[in-house]
Order: sequence, then C-alpha cells, then structure tokens
Amino acid sequence: MNSSILVTGGTGILGRHLVKKLLENNAEVTILCRTPKPELFATYPSLHWLQGDVARPDLGLSPADHALLADKIDTVYHLAARTDFKGKSLADYRPVNMNGVCNVYALASAARAPLHHVSTAFVCGRLQGQFTEEMLDQGQKFRNFYEQSKFYGELFLRKKQNTRSIPVTIYRPGIILERHPTGDSGNNFGPFTFLDAIFRLLLSTRRHGKTPDIIRVRGHRESSMPFVFDDKIADIIYALSKNRKNRGKTFHLTTRNAFANQEIETLFNQAFGQKVVCWATADDIADRPLQPPEELLARRTAVYADYLDLSIDFARNQLETALGHAVLTDLSLDEVFQAFSAFLACKKRQSQVISEKKEDTGEISDYFTGYLPGFLDRPLLKNLLSLNALFWLKIQGAGTWTIRIGEGCLRTVSSGAGGSFGYTVTPDTFLQVVRGLRSPQEGFFRGEIAISGNTREGLRTATALEEFFSRYPYQQEGTT
Repeated sequence: MNSSILVTGGTGILGRHLVKKLLENNAEVTILCRTPKPELFATYPSLHWLQGDVARPDLGLSPADHALLADKIDTVYHLAARTDFKGKSLADYRPVNMNGVCNVYALASAARAPLHHVSTAFVCGRLQGQFTEEMLDQGQKFRNFYEQSKFYGELFLRKKQNTRSIPVTIYRPGIILERHPTGDSGNNFGPFTFLDAIFRLLLSTRRHGKTPDIIRVRGHRESSMPFVFDDKIADIIYALSKNRKNRGKTFHLTTRNAFANQEIETLFNQAFGQKVVCWATADDIADRPLQPPEELLARRTAVYADYLDLSIDFARNQLETALGHAVLTDLSLDEVFQAFSAFLACKKRQSQVISEKKEDTGEISDYFTGYLPGFLDRPLLKNLLSLNALFWLKIQGAGTWTIRIGEGCLRTVSSGAGGSFGYTVTPDTFLQVVRGLRSPQEGFFRGEIAISGNTREGLRTATALEEFFSRYPYQQEGTT
C-alpha cells in the first residue's frame, strides 16, 4: 500500500526537491499551501493540492475537511516557514513559525501520523563551541527573530515528544544554497545576494577607472559557514524518514567541515587577479574605520553580518550513526562558484529584456579561424610566460572552440570542447570582451559568462587574458 503523505512548504526551494523524491518513490502526496502551483509537478498524477494555511487553526480548513485529511494521511512533513530576516519583532514570525508548528502537530496527532519537522541548525542562537543534536534550550541569545521563532517551534515539539504521543523527527539544516537557482532566487536568497553585493562594489570601483582598493568586509577569515545544497538535504531527509529507527530523533544536516570564509576571499581575489577583498574583524575596524565604499557595503549586507564570524561546531553524531560518515560531504569552491554563477545568470534573465538582435556568427568564426591563429606560437604578453592552460569557449548559438596555451604562447586553436575548464558566453559579450570593451569579470557579474570545471584555473586564466584583449583588441578584417 502506497503512503499518503502531507507536505507543507512543498513549493519552497527545499520542499520542491522533497516532494519530487516522494513522488518518484510512488508516494501519494498532498501539498497544503495558500496558493497551489499545479505547474510545478504537472506530470505526477499522484500529487494533490489542498488550499490552506498553516498559520490558521485547523490549517484554514473546515472541520469536516480537516477530519477527512486526518483520516487520509499517514505521514506529515512540515517545511513551511517564514525564513527571511526582515521581521521587526517575534510577533511577525509567530503565525507561521510558531502557531504553524502547533497547528500541523495537531493534525498529525489527530491522524496518528509521524511528523517530520524541518527546523534550522541556528536554533543554537549565539552559542559558541559545540552544539549537539540533543541540545536545545541552553539559555542562548539569538541573532534575529527568525532564529528565535524556529527555536520556540522546536521547543514546543520537544515538549510534546516527551508525552510520547506521536513520533516527531527534527531536521536541522545549515545555510541552504540552491544548486540550480531560479528567477525567484534573487528575491529571497541571502548568501548569494551577499556575494552579489561585494561583486557590485568591486566592479563599480573598477568602472571608475582605477585599480580597486582592498575592500574590507566585516567578518573573520578563519571562520566558516555551514553551507549545504537544497537537493542533497532533501535526499537525506527522505532517507532518514524511511527508517523507523530514526523516528523521534534530531539530526544536524550539516557538513563535517563548514565552508571556510577564506574561500570566499579567494573567489573574489582570483576573479580580479589581485587582492581586492579581505575580512576585517571588529577590532580591525575599530583601529581603522571603514571607508565610504566599505560602509556602503556594510549597510547593504548588515543582515548577514552576524553569520560571518561563526565559532560553532554542529556535532552530527546521530546523523553519522544513521547514514555513515560520508553523508553530506564538504562543499568545494567549484560547487559554490557554479551555483553562484547560475544565480547571476538567473538574475540577468529576470531583470533584463533579452534583445532580439542576432550577432553575426561569421564574425565570431573569423576570430577563431582568421584573427586568433595569427598569434600562434607567439608570446601573448610578456607577463604571461608562465601561463599554461587548455580550455574551451562555447559561444551560445555560434560554436565551441578549444584553446591551448603553453608557456604564455598560443599553441593551438581547434573546434570542439576540451580541457579541464571552459567558458559559456553570449555572442554579444564575447565580442565586447575580445574587442577590449568589457572585462571578463563584468561579463561574469552580469550573468553573461559562466565558468565550468576547474573554477580556480578558469578565474586565473580569464584574469591573465584580460590584458591581451585590451592590448590586441579584435577588429574584423576590412573594418576600421
């Protein structure tokens, strides 16, 4: 007999992955939400939509419909939550994050159905040191009302758990990143919005015609952030929830080693080919106050500042006992960079009207077959003698070419994709870059250049070649 499952928050970034996982494993799923979105899972006949609201008594359903739902379901996954940091008081979060937990628990209790509740690792608040899965109320203070509201929601469930009525399993993910961002991501996705703000400031400085000064960002270089990807978290919740032995436990859904702040510093410094960003502690800033651009960045990213000097260790003994040590492997810079690149591309598509203009593919072909071969076996620039790279360039709608550089000299230009990294570029951006009219960094920031494969090499090579494009701007033969 297939399971009949209720999911709240099924249209969110984590919920979408979990619902798909359940449907792919033959579960009958009902998504309760205020605004049904049938287009999200149109190909699954075993999915049902129920209009309701977790913040309202009986989930906004009539007594009869609430009773029918309780009779139907045998499992509840509660993911619905308000996750932004914009609230001015705890009361702003109470309806969904606190009352909603009570209302969903009441339904699960009436159905005698196990409840799987998604909390957050940051119910730890401002605690430092080790925070175990068994710990909750340690008298901690909180960074914001979101954390506090999730704490109270979990505290309610902990107390109910002690009554041994229905099993409540709690999942505490770290900071969730979208592996494949969508057009909506720019509206609600904190970590990438923070990185985007730094990029904007650096590019603005460069556009004013001077080498960027080192921008100090408040935080600690030796700290780290517990980034995790949405699809992986959904897979783990599904795996844990299928084993009855895990019911009633709490699991930290974090990697063994969090993503180091110094990797973020590396990303920007490699993108610009020099040191342009560094972390600054509160003591550093007290000794040397922020300059106006740094103050602007601090104001725009203030909501994230409290997460940039973390010193917390999320122990995950129960997670590793249940699924093994290899679960939730550490995130690499390449993985985070690829997701950030996709975020920028989505942001561009959302904010700009795509031109109907078609670039001359013949002009692009001429660059690779006529212009560029003129540099074969010649040093591209004196300071590029140490550059060795094999990469591809995919020009959207115009072809793909592989470039090999050895000891600073152009060695081969061939069609097709080869190498350990490559760039996907819009035709207009490609022509502007090779004409020396736009930097690769700006193309990346605008979502018009994506780097695949080895991120570090891709950033280093793009920065090295920027001077070549500026010194030898491409002009098609016969133009002036």
